[in-house]
Amino acid sequence: MKKILSASITILVVGLADMPYGYYTFLRLVIFTFSILMFVMEDKEQGLTNWLIVLGLIALLFNPIIKVPLDSTSWKFVDLVVASILGVRWYRIRGMGSS
Repeated sequence: MKKILSASITILVVGLADMPYGYYTFLRLVIFTFSILMFVMEDKEQGLTNWLIVLGLIALLFNPIIKVPLDSTSWKFVDLVVASILGVRWYRIRGMGSS
């Protein structure tokens, strides 16, 4: 899970720069997919937790089918907040040995 978190954080932080539109489509798809993957992995390990609710909300926000209409400044703020949330999670599990 740490590798997925690290990749997600990196993709979100890079998205804070001015990137081509295609990058943000890629970001949306990857963050959505990784959120669902982490949701499934976490659910198998611990059942319903607050972290699962957060992952579900992140997946809904970044889902590629029904897009949430925000301007680019708002999306950059969302990217920063989500990267921070994932960073806190990475920090909390870094010593647990999960990969």
